[in-house]
Amino acid sequence: MLDNWNKGKSKYIQILKEWNEGIGFYDNQEVPSILLDVSDTIDAIQLIHGVESMEFGKLVQTDIQLIVDFLIKNQHHTIKIWKE
Repeated sequence: MLDNWNKGKSKYIQILKEWNEGIGFYDNQEVPSILLDVSDTIDAIQLIHGVESMEFGKLVQTDIQLIVDFLIKNQHHTIKIWKE
């Protein structure tokens, strides 16, 4: 996602901001964050090209689609993100 943002293909979404800046769900206290930019997040995730079979450090395309489907289905509800 960061590469796509650097190339101007997507917005600097909340998940990237919190991950890169160590705030919200990714801070020391791991405070859950309410996802406020669901539609931009969906757009950013859809730009990811996953792999066909599981590899360390990579997303499988079917998992990407499951995440997108979840966000689309629940975009009108409160979605919280946190680190586990």
